[in-house]
Parts: sequence; C-alpha cells; structure tokens
Amino acid sequence: MGKNERMDPFLRYKNIFLDRAEKVPPYSIHKEDSMGFSLKNMAYFLNRKNCLKAFGLPETKPLLPIEGFTFNDHLFFEDVKTLKKVFYRSKKAHYLGYIDQKKLFRGVFFQNEIKNNIVPKVAIEWISEVFGYGVFARELILPKTFVGEYVGVVKKRPLFMRDNPYAMRYPTTFLKKRDYYIDGEKMGNFTRFINHSPNPNLEIESVFFPPFTRMIFTAKRKIEPFEQLTFDYGKLYWKKRKFKDI
Repeated sequence: MGKNERMDPFLRYKNIFLDRAEKVPPYSIHKEDSMGFSLKNMAYFLNRKNCLKAFGLPETKPLLPIEGFTFNDHLFFEDVKTLKKVFYRSKKAHYLGYIDQKKLFRGVFFQNEIKNNIVPKVAIEWISEVFGYGVFARELILPKTFVGEYVGVVKKRPLFMRDNPYAMRYPTTFLKKRDYYIDGEKMGNFTRFINHSPNPNLEIESVFFPPFTRMIFTAKRKIEPFEQLTFDYGKLYWKKRKFKDI
C-alpha cells in the first residue's frame, strides 16, 4: 500500500466510484481489505453497473415484474459520501464498544446467508387493492431461519422525512443518532413486499456484518408452504403514518 492509500484507504476504489470498469483489474475482486471491502462488494454497495457487468456478477432476477420497481438483492448507498460517513461512524462505534454483542454475534452467525443472499424459496403475489402485493413461502421454513435482508438505498434522512411507507430507519450503531434510512420504495428485494401483522411469523433485527449494519428477517416459528410472510411494523410506523383502518 502506497503513502497516499495509507492516508486515504478508499483511493483503491476510485475507479469503482467513477464506474470506470476498464480501469479496474479483473483479478482479486473477492479479496477483502482491512476495512472489510473488496472490489466486488464496493461495486455492489455503490450499484456501479459497468463494474458489476465487467466482473461477471449477475443482475438480480425479478420474482415478479412490477411497474416502477427495480429488483436488487444488495444494500447500496446513495453516493460515495454517504458510504464513507456510515462506514467511519460504524467503525468508531465498533472500536468504542457501542455495538451490542448480540448484534456482533448474529452478524457472524448469519454471515454466509447475508454475503451470499441465501434465502428460502418465496413468491410475490397480488392480494387485493387494499393490501397490494404480499410474500408467500414456497417451502417449509423452520424457526430461526434467515429469511432475507431488507435492502434498498441508504440515504441521509431529511429533518422532516416525507411519508414513505418503505423507508426503514438504518442504525449506524453510534450512540442514538438515527439520521440515515433505507429507502425500498423504488428499488429493493422481495422483503419490501412483506405485509404487517399483529401476530407475525417473522421478526426483524439489526445485526453488524462488517463493514455495515444490516436489517435482517428471521422466522419466529415454523412457516408452512404457501403461508404469507408477515412482520409487525411497530407502533412508530403507524404513529408516523395516518393510514385508513383496514
């Protein structure tokens, strides 16, 4: 590592930032540096399509074509500035011991599933004009199974966030700052279509899988094939949004 890279370790990824695939060496795309980044995951984290294509990484196949929505299996950041800020805040939180041990353990426990997007077979189906789409199991899902990660675009949360029912707070695990969110409105994976239930079969939690926090779903109990997947959106969700009773 040269002097400049020691001063700014992100210099290695400058061509990824600019999506200049022709300038990126095609070897060692999986090798992670001391920060937990690789050429591969950096291209995913910034959704750099030219680089992803050059690396031979497949595009996400939509489970169901839905107008106005793009399927993407990976968490990514609005821009380089956001990625760096979240990374350094998370790094500081980890160093100072602010990250709960359970979050660290669960991140390690599910690292293979998160990294390789290993999820049960599911389907997205239209339910009604009231409920819209829903997600249904296509195989038996055992209790405590990893079901999926809530993904979308990590953005800086405005002071008064607009009414976006697909915005999920993104914890940066540093004190009580909650100024980022995951926007799954226009882009994300099947978890964006999981409906609310007061008696859900899924639970969501934040885990730390270096170099970032991830929001993951796991099964609360055994889920039968063709059963709808649900989770409790929480009191804050309903407090912030004035929906009609359904």
